[in-house]
Amino acid sequence: LALTGDLINSDRRLDEITANASNRAKIVFTAVDILQQLILDLNKNFNVTVASVCGNESRIGKDVAWGTAVASDSFDLMIHEILSRLFTNASGVHFIEMVDPLECVVDVNGANFLLVHGHNGLSNTTRMESEVSKVRSKYAARGVMIDYVISGHIHSAYISDCFSRSSG
Repeated sequence: LALTGDLINSDRRLDEITANASNRAKIVFTAVDILQQLILDLNKNFNVTVASVCGNESRIGKDVAWGTAVASDSFDLMIHEILSRLFTNASGVHFIEMVDPLECVVDVNGANFLLVHGHNGLSNTTRMESEVSKVRSKYAARGVMIDYVISGHIHSAYISDCFSRSSG
Protein backbone atom coordinates (compact mmCIF):
# COMPACT_ATOMS: atom_id res chain seq x y z
CA LEU A 1 0.00 0.00 0.00
CA ALA A 2 1.68 3.21 -1.19
CA LEU A 3 0.52 6.39 0.55
CA THR A 4 1.81 9.37 -1.44
CA GLY A 5 0.81 12.20 0.92
CA ASP A 6 -2.04 14.68 1.24
CA LEU A 7 -4.10 12.21 3.26
CA ILE A 8 -6.11 15.14 4.62
CA ASN A 9 -6.76 18.64 3.28
CA SER A 10 -4.99 21.84 4.19
CA ASP A 11 -6.52 24.52 6.36
CA ARG A 12 -4.09 27.33 5.57
CA ARG A 13 -6.75 29.34 3.73
CA LEU A 14 -10.27 30.32 4.86
CA ASP A 15 -12.01 28.53 1.97
CA GLU A 16 -10.21 25.30 2.93
CA ILE A 17 -11.28 25.59 6.56
CA THR A 18 -14.93 26.08 5.62
CA ALA A 19 -14.85 23.30 2.99
CA ASN A 20 -13.43 20.66 5.35
CA ALA A 21 -15.90 18.26 6.95
CA SER A 22 -14.39 18.85 10.40
CA ASN A 23 -11.24 20.12 12.00
CA ARG A 24 -8.03 18.32 11.08
CA ALA A 25 -7.49 16.75 14.52
CA LYS A 26 -10.82 14.91 14.18
CA ILE A 27 -10.16 14.11 10.51
CA VAL A 28 -6.90 12.35 11.47
CA PHE A 29 -8.87 9.78 13.44
CA THR A 30 -11.36 9.34 10.61
CA ALA A 31 -8.46 8.77 8.19
CA VAL A 32 -6.88 6.26 10.58
CA ASP A 33 -10.21 4.40 10.91
CA ILE A 34 -10.71 4.24 7.12
CA LEU A 35 -7.13 3.12 6.40
CA GLN A 36 -7.21 0.61 9.26
CA GLN A 37 -10.32 -0.98 7.76
CA LEU A 38 -8.68 -1.06 4.32
CA ILE A 39 -5.56 -2.76 5.71
CA LEU A 40 -7.64 -5.27 7.70
CA ASP A 41 -9.71 -6.07 4.61
CA LEU A 42 -6.64 -6.54 2.39
CA ASN A 43 -4.94 -8.61 5.09
CA LYS A 44 -7.76 -11.18 4.99
CA ASN A 45 -6.26 -12.45 1.72
CA PHE A 46 -2.81 -10.87 1.42
CA ASN A 47 0.25 -9.82 3.35
CA VAL A 48 0.25 -6.02 3.45
CA THR A 49 3.23 -3.69 3.42
CA VAL A 50 2.57 0.02 3.93
CA ALA A 51 4.98 2.74 2.80
CA SER A 52 4.30 6.48 3.07
CA VAL A 53 5.66 9.88 2.15
CA CYS A 54 4.38 13.29 3.26
CA GLY A 55 2.56 15.76 1.06
CA ASN A 56 2.08 19.50 1.24
CA GLU A 57 -1.64 19.66 2.17
CA SER A 58 -1.30 17.72 5.43
CA ARG A 59 1.30 19.97 7.03
CA ILE A 60 0.58 20.82 10.64
CA GLY A 61 2.18 24.26 10.45
CA LYS A 62 1.31 27.05 8.05
CA ASP A 63 4.73 26.98 6.34
CA VAL A 64 5.41 24.62 3.48
CA ALA A 65 9.10 23.88 3.12
CA TRP A 66 10.83 20.71 1.99
CA GLY A 67 13.54 20.18 4.60
CA THR A 68 13.16 16.96 6.58
CA ALA A 69 12.21 18.64 9.88
CA VAL A 70 9.46 20.80 8.34
CA ALA A 71 8.19 18.17 5.89
CA SER A 72 7.80 15.60 8.66
CA ASP A 73 5.70 17.99 10.79
CA SER A 74 2.74 16.48 9.04
CA PHE A 75 -0.56 14.74 9.64
CA ASP A 76 0.59 12.25 6.95
CA LEU A 77 3.45 11.14 9.22
CA MET A 78 1.11 11.10 12.22
CA ILE A 79 -1.41 8.86 10.42
CA HIS A 80 1.39 6.52 9.27
CA GLU A 81 2.77 6.27 12.81
CA ILE A 82 -0.63 5.71 14.47
CA LEU A 83 -1.42 2.92 12.00
CA SER A 84 2.03 1.42 12.45
CA ARG A 85 1.48 1.21 16.20
CA LEU A 86 -2.02 -0.22 15.79
CA PHE A 87 -0.60 -3.03 13.64
CA THR A 88 2.59 -3.65 15.68
CA ASN A 89 1.77 -7.30 16.40
CA ALA A 90 -0.46 -7.99 13.39
CA SER A 91 0.45 -11.04 11.36
CA GLY A 92 1.03 -10.26 7.70
CA VAL A 93 1.09 -6.45 8.10
CA HIS A 94 4.38 -4.55 7.86
CA PHE A 95 5.01 -0.81 7.95
CA ILE A 96 8.14 0.65 6.38
CA GLU A 97 9.63 3.26 8.70
CA MET A 98 9.34 6.77 7.29
CA VAL A 99 13.04 7.69 7.43
CA ASP A 100 12.75 10.36 4.73
CA PRO A 101 9.35 12.12 4.65
CA LEU A 102 9.80 12.99 0.96
CA GLU A 103 11.06 9.81 -0.71
CA CYS A 104 10.86 6.08 -0.03
CA VAL A 105 12.34 3.21 -2.05
CA VAL A 106 10.41 -0.04 -1.70
CA ASP A 107 11.70 -3.37 -3.01
CA VAL A 108 8.86 -5.46 -4.42
CA ASN A 109 10.15 -8.87 -5.53
CA GLY A 110 13.45 -7.37 -6.72
CA ALA A 111 11.94 -4.29 -8.39
CA ASN A 112 12.58 -0.90 -6.78
CA PHE A 113 9.56 1.40 -6.53
CA LEU A 114 10.20 5.02 -5.58
CA LEU A 115 7.41 6.80 -3.69
CA VAL A 116 7.43 10.60 -3.81
CA HIS A 117 4.74 13.16 -3.24
CA GLY A 118 5.41 14.90 -6.54
CA HIS A 119 5.53 18.53 -5.43
CA ASN A 120 8.84 19.02 -7.26
CA GLY A 121 7.43 18.72 -10.78
CA LEU A 122 7.22 14.93 -10.82
CA SER A 123 3.42 15.07 -10.92
CA ASN A 124 3.15 17.69 -13.66
CA THR A 125 1.94 15.67 -16.65
CA THR A 126 3.76 17.85 -19.18
CA ARG A 127 7.13 17.28 -17.46
CA MET A 128 6.68 13.91 -15.76
CA GLU A 129 8.81 11.87 -18.13
CA SER A 130 11.84 14.17 -17.91
CA GLU A 131 11.48 14.65 -14.14
CA VAL A 132 11.22 10.89 -13.60
CA SER A 133 14.37 10.41 -15.69
CA LYS A 134 16.19 12.93 -13.49
CA VAL A 135 15.17 11.27 -10.24
CA ARG A 136 16.02 7.80 -11.59
CA SER A 137 19.46 9.13 -12.60
CA LYS A 138 19.96 10.59 -9.11
CA TYR A 139 19.35 7.17 -7.59
CA ALA A 140 21.41 5.34 -10.25
CA ALA A 141 24.39 7.55 -9.33
CA ARG A 142 24.02 6.09 -5.80
CA GLY A 143 23.87 2.55 -7.19
CA VAL A 144 20.11 2.15 -6.76
CA MET A 145 18.15 1.33 -9.90
CA ILE A 146 14.58 2.62 -9.76
CA ASP A 147 12.15 0.52 -11.79
CA TYR A 148 8.97 2.52 -11.22
CA VAL A 149 8.02 5.87 -9.66
CA ILE A 150 4.72 6.50 -7.85
CA SER A 151 3.63 10.02 -6.93
CA GLY A 152 0.59 12.02 -5.88
CA HIS A 153 0.17 15.80 -5.46
CA ILE A 154 -1.93 16.63 -8.55
CA HIS A 155 -5.43 15.30 -7.92
CA SER A 156 -5.91 13.30 -11.09
CA ALA A 157 -4.58 9.86 -11.95
CA TYR A 158 -1.98 9.18 -14.64
CA ILE A 159 -0.40 5.80 -15.45
CA SER A 160 2.50 5.02 -17.77
CA ASP A 161 5.07 2.26 -18.20
CA CYS A 162 7.65 3.83 -15.81
CA PHE A 163 5.62 6.03 -13.47
CA SER A 164 2.16 6.74 -12.18
CA ARG A 165 0.36 9.40 -10.21
CA SER A 166 -2.46 8.64 -7.80
CA SER A 167 -5.49 10.88 -7.82
CA GLY A 168 -5.34 11.76 -4.14
